[in-house]
Amino acid sequence: MKESFKIICFCILAACAYGIAHDMLTTYVCIEYFLPPVHPRIIPTTHPLLLALIWGIVATWWVGLFLGIPLAMVCRVGSKPKLSAGDIVHPVLFMLAVLYVAAMLFGVVGYTMGRMELWLIPPYFHTVIAPERLARFQFNGFAHEAAYCLGTIGGIVLMIRCRRKRRAASPKRCVLRWVELFNQGDAVALAELYHDKAVNHQVANEPVEGKANIRSMFEREFAAAKMVCIVENLFEDGEWAILEWRDPLGLRGCGFFRVTGGKIIFQRGYWDKLSFLRQHGLPMPTE
Repeated sequence: MKESFKIICFCILAACAYGIAHDMLTTYVCIEYFLPPVHPRIIPTTHPLLLALIWGIVATWWVGLFLGIPLAMVCRVGSKPKLSAGDIVHPVLFMLAVLYVAAMLFGVVGYTMGRMELWLIPPYFHTVIAPERLARFQFNGFAHEAAYCLGTIGGIVLMIRCRRKRRAASPKRCVLRWVELFNQGDAVALAELYHDKAVNHQVANEPVEGKANIRSMFEREFAAAKMVCIVENLFEDGEWAILEWRDPLGLRGCGFFRVTGGKIIFQRGYWDKLSFLRQHGLPMPTE
């Protein structure tokens, strides 16, 4: 619940920030767009900056709410690996940046059409806006309508991408990729499956902490012996994947992987170390 609340709050704040940035430009393009009779007077001022601050919040906070609630559900509901508020910051900011540019381009189109006497604004506004200001007024109308329409589309696309990211980041898929890279002996790519602060604890050895140390561990092990992992059973339960495996020499074991955000954050493995050393002709422990 806490992370869902963070996602919703972030979406509201991001929407308000976008609205203010948007209106910082459009209030200077055509102040009449923000005044009666086009829009109600919220505060007794005609200062563009103040109007941008007020309308930037009033006209967009609810958009952030309507985006944040379903986005939080897409990111958090269900048994698949969950996305946090931090996971959506860059996608949301990128979407808003693209939206800003697109909205202003639509505004330019509206202004250009107005200069050519091509009007797509209701006839009523021709009676309340000075003729020399109508092209600017149409700029604002196009920019604002484009922001709402394209923002809706962008929100839907963002939710689809988050849903796909959760599916792609499922523990089962992650472990299948782990097995593939393990069998290739690719320590570098294998380490990239781990979180920076991951812990890999093979119970026959001491725990290894951190992605860099896990990479070094795999490099040493791949240099010492040819290892092959054959999947016998693979189960998934929430953020956990459970792997039962064997190798061509008859060694068997199992591993438990906790995957968050598509990265392995914790791994524990059980296998017979003495049998492994004998099979590969490696030195036996002296203690």
